[in-house]
Amino acid sequence: MESARFRFRDHLENGDRLEMDTSSEMSSVSSDADEDSEPESMTAKGIKRLCAELVELKSASDEEFYKNIYADYPVFLSIFEEAQVMESELRLLKSHILVEKQLVESLAGEIHLKLLSEENIDSIIEATFGDEESFISKLESHTDDLVEVLDTLLSEQRLDEALAVLEMEETAAQRIISEQEQDTDVLAFYNSLVSARKAMLVKKFTVLAENPRVNEPELLSALNGLCRLGESQLATQLLLRHYHSRMAKGIQRLQSSKSLPNDLYVKELSKFVFSVICQAAKCFTALYGEINPYALDLIEWAHEETGVFADSFNVYVKSVSETGGGLYMATESVDVAMIFCSLLESQRIVLRPCMMKHIRPTLKEVLEAQMRHFKRVIGIFTSCDTWALSRYLVSGILSDGFPHDGTWVDLEYCLLTNSGRKFITLLQAVIKDVYPLFALEMDSFIIEGLRNLFMEYISILEGAMTSRSDFPEGGGTTNNVAESILQQVSILLNISAVRHIFSSFLITVIHNTCPVNVKKATSYAVDCQQKQLDECILRVKETSDHLRSQFYQRVIERPVSVENSGIHIAESSIDEASGFTVDYDSPSLKFQVLFLELRKLEDFSEENAIEDSWLMDLLRDLIEAVFVSMSAAKDTWMAMGEDAEPKDVDNYKQLILDIQFLVEIARFEGCLSDDLLITAATLMSQLESKALSAGLDPER
Repeated sequence: MESARFRFRDHLENGDRLEMDTSSEMSSVSSDADEDSEPESMTAKGIKRLCAELVELKSASDEEFYKNIYADYPVFLSIFEEAQVMESELRLLKSHILVEKQLVESLAGEIHLKLLSEENIDSIIEATFGDEESFISKLESHTDDLVEVLDTLLSEQRLDEALAVLEMEETAAQRIISEQEQDTDVLAFYNSLVSARKAMLVKKFTVLAENPRVNEPELLSALNGLCRLGESQLATQLLLRHYHSRMAKGIQRLQSSKSLPNDLYVKELSKFVFSVICQAAKCFTALYGEINPYALDLIEWAHEETGVFADSFNVYVKSVSETGGGLYMATESVDVAMIFCSLLESQRIVLRPCMMKHIRPTLKEVLEAQMRHFKRVIGIFTSCDTWALSRYLVSGILSDGFPHDGTWVDLEYCLLTNSGRKFITLLQAVIKDVYPLFALEMDSFIIEGLRNLFMEYISILEGAMTSRSDFPEGGGTTNNVAESILQQVSILLNISAVRHIFSSFLITVIHNTCPVNVKKATSYAVDCQQKQLDECILRVKETSDHLRSQFYQRVIERPVSVENSGIHIAESSIDEASGFTVDYDSPSLKFQVLFLELRKLEDFSEENAIEDSWLMDLLRDLIEAVFVSMSAAKDTWMAMGEDAEPKDVDNYKQLILDIQFLVEIARFEGCLSDDLLITAATLMSQLESKALSAGLDPER
């Protein structure tokens, strides 16, 4: 900067000399206008150079100024921050000084009042041993002083000090009464004034506790004052009323809030309600201690508030179930509410049974509505089934994380139709959704709902097998009727696997929830749950067996024609009325068709890797059912009169031949048993006896 100043002076001096030279030259130059150009002014050059120097000087000055600012800015910030910290410390110190001043003044006032009261009381008691006039005068003086002090304290809202004075006066009054043998008007007047100030103090504590903006320490102080004044019942009512008001306002605020999504509403509602109950319980304990005569009032109030919470919860659950949230949202909400409700058990407040009592009816309605929806879903996907068996990996059927007992999961494959596979998937989804409801002791409703789903599915299968048109609520159609025996056998295989998986799921879920449900339950409750489970599984088995019986009946009563049988028979051998063969040298057409169908079934079994034991049981039961139907035909034939006609003889021969043919079918299929042989022999023996009694020659 100093060099710049010197350069600036040099330029000024040079500029002056240039200006002088220029002026002399200008004066010496002639004013001839014909000259081509005028020499450039030396003054203009000096001015330009001066401006350049000024700009350079300003730039250097600005740079130095900013450097100083940047260098001093951190120091300035630190000083400013230190000043703020010091200011906050000063404010804190000032508040401490004010608090200490108030405490000192309060302590001094209490000591003064105590000393004054003790001196007055001692003087009054001493006067009781003297003359009566001295006693009355001193008591009147003390009463006036006491009233003045109490009125001052009450007007200044120094309620704790007024309470301390009243407590001291209560002790003093007892001493005076015990020393004074006779009641006087002055003593009665003294008692009335003390009672009046006590009532005023109770009113002020009540007003403070009823203030909606009172904080918890102030509330507790006011309630404690009421208890010290002998108004514990009033203090309890005010305490419960205060927290009820807080809860009502909080619930209303949450209900009117539109910023909370559905999945957070129940969480915030449960958190708020049970935290308020928790705060009330803590305040109650601080006021009365762990063991107190008003604990039942707190428990009763907590139950009432749980009912208020349940009302809001039920409204929410119904709304989400109607808007598509479904069973999952409802059960998730229950789980969240139970978690917050259980936190109160550490304070010996058990509200789970109360809450379950209030929300169980609503959850039952939601469960029933969802089960009706699932029935419609079952009807939709079953109506598209073609009754073609497929082999499904068991590991693919079982959802991740789904509990199982391992009884059927050890199998690698499972034979199901398309609808059976979808039913198992739906079943797992439903069980996962209703799983939290077991904690609410809704086992019977859940078991009944799952059983109804199975009954719905099997009813649709029965309709498809028997071509029934009166489908149930699920909405099945007759477009997917199982016409062939192979399709019907596919249905039986499908329902057998579904029943086994359904029972396994049900047993596993119930047993997994038992430790949660029955930790404190009686053996009677466990027995009832097991009884419900056994009844459900038995009902499912009976329904499956009924479907199997429908299959046997369907096969026996199935109409057969020559055109669709694939059997070539001469036209002269066919009865036009019945369509059966009438040459009596071969079995009836329907049994021949049955034999062909069983052959196809054997090929079908090999293609689908059906278990031999299952197939043998099916064939054995089918042959037994056919023998039962033939027994009915035998009874019809044996009802003929004593005069036999030629047609009766032909029918006898046909029955014998059909029985023998069925025995051979059973032997060929490998399902012939001793019971079947005995049944066949008994039928033929009965037919032969009837033929002989009717005068027929069985050997002819």
